[in-house]
Amino acid sequence: DDFNHFYIRTHDCTTLAGGASCEITADFRPTTIGAKVASLNVFASPGGEHETALAGTGITPAALEASTSTDVAFGSGIIDSSSPSQDFSVINNGAAPTAPLATNITGQFAILSDSCTGQTLNANESCTVSARFEPSTSAGAKAGTLTISGTPGGSVDFMLSGTAVDKITVTPGPSHAVTDTIIG
Repeated sequence: DDFNHFYIRTHDCTTLAGGASCEITADFRPTTIGAKVASLNVFASPGGEHETALAGTGITPAALEASTSTDVAFGSGIIDSSSPSQDFSVINNGAAPTAPLATNITGQFAILSDSCTGQTLNANESCTVSARFEPSTSAGAKAGTLTISGTPGGSVDFMLSGTAVDKITVTPGPSHAVTDTIIG
């Protein structure tokens, strides 16, 4: 018997009048993968014994993993402009489905498209978020994080970086007239 994988959550079984009944709620909480069986036995005096079979199958929990690099450098970007987008994908490598997923992005980065938010990923399913660098403050190195998460499922953090550079302004200098001069 795999009795240690089953737990009695609630019961209202105390002293029962003749013909009365009670309810027992058992939870299945497997600690290993595979089929599990056990018996729930209830004894009464008088009344005897009643046996109920319990069964369940333990599966690998939902497990989000990155299917693209988790360290992504966007390179240099001009302040108040945006870089080309990059895609960030996760896959559920567990056997159980994830909860509906959520996404969050920090720093001077923006999400352009998102097939993850609100989605439940079954085993081996994936989703993708497209994001870009949008520097908006002083020049220098910028960092941020894109997080895709679900409970169950876990979370994946993509570390984002980029360098903000000032706009280059070209100002024409004073104009000079050029004339033809004949020599000789």
